[in-house]
This record gives sequence, C-alpha cells and structure tokens, in this order.
Amino acid sequence: MKCIVSEDISQESYYSLLQFSKDFMFIRKYENLYRGIDSHADLQCFPLEDNVVVVHPEIHPKTIEEAKTMGIDFLYGKTKLEKKYPKDIPYNVARIGKNVLHYIEYMDPIVKMELESRKYNFINVKQGYTRCSVLSLGNHSIITADEGIAKEIRENSIDVLLIQGGHIDLPGFNTGFIGGACGVIQEKGIVLFNGDIALHPDYIKICSLLKAKGYDYKCLNHGPLTDVGSIFFLP
Repeated sequence: MKCIVSEDISQESYYSLLQFSKDFMFIRKYENLYRGIDSHADLQCFPLEDNVVVVHPEIHPKTIEEAKTMGIDFLYGKTKLEKKYPKDIPYNVARIGKNVLHYIEYMDPIVKMELESRKYNFINVKQGYTRCSVLSLGNHSIITADEGIAKEIRENSIDVLLIQGGHIDLPGFNTGFIGGACGVIQEKGIVLFNGDIALHPDYIKICSLLKAKGYDYKCLNHGPLTDVGSIFFLP
C-alpha cells in the first residue's frame, strides 16, 4: 500500500499511517498556492486508477523521485496552478465509483481526457473544491457539508449524508472540509480521519453511516479534525 499525503502531516498522524503504508509520496509546498494549502495533495495531483497519478506540471522534483521509487506511473497535467480560485482547482476532482464530480469547466484537460477514456460518468457542480468537500464511500454514497453537491448527487441516485459545515480546522482559513480531513482505503473498508471524529457534532450520524456501508474507521491523532488536503492510497 502506497500513500500520497502533504509533507505537513503531523508527526502523530504520520506514525499512525505507518500501520497502513511504508511507502510515502509526500507533496511539497508549491509557492503559487496560498500558504496553508500549498502542500495539499488534492490540489496538486489526481490519482486515476491502480498506480497512475496525474500531477501538475511544476510539482516538486523530490515528489516525482519518490513516485518513481515506489513504482507509481505519473502523467503531467497541462494546467499550472495559481493562488486565485478557480485556478487552484483543476485537479481537485472527486471520484465516486465510476462517477466523477467537479466544476468540469475548470478540470485539467489531461485529467478529463483520461477519465473519458476510462468511461467515467461526469457530474458537474459549481463547487470547485470538490475532492476536499466529499468523503466517498465506495460506489454509491458520500458525506459532505455542501448543499449544492448534495442536490446534484441525489439527482444521480447516489446516497448523501449532509453534515454541518465547519468544525474542521484548516490553518489560515475559516474552515476545512471533510474530504480533505481523511483518507479511505476502499479495499480494506476503512476511513482514516486526520483528527478525532468524535469531536464533530455529527459524529453519531457519520459513524452510523460508516457502519451501515460496511466501513470501519480510525483516528490518526487526538486533536480536532484537520484538513490536510486528503490522504490518497494506491495498491
């Protein structure tokens, strides 16, 4: 199991992740993004399937070196990232089974082409931070605090648990997002939260849904839920 995560992951969370992965592709800070999200994996790359990852064209060379060592195949996207929204969202695409969710107008063309070639169904939303905003559970269920996403997803016959906004830390910003505060190992049916999910006001609802969908969970550290830019896992 390989893990893609921000270099700013806390030491406690990192040591917890070692239970699940010994190979790490760390996303380094990129100066064209705002401080606080400048090393977020879900802004700088998009994992496709198996060991293929699309990365932005100016990703840090050390990250690529790690990817090669781990046997990860990477493709360079065409879109350079910039601070101002929506120029920071081209790779922030959510995947729910064979569905992909994004503000499609701003999706990187390489990501879009690769997803089209793999016969994914595209669902367009006006929330550009799509991957950050969505915790995807398998093929037919998500957790989100975004009402616009929830509406579009329900219209596509996907179950939604709509939770309260806020209650997730993101240093330098008013709030973080549930998708950015966790990672899912689909093959093992486990959600890894970057922080203590019991501190979220919708803890009982979230855990009830996880149990109903056949998922276990683990908290990587004892602090509040913190958006670290998602945690990705590859076989």
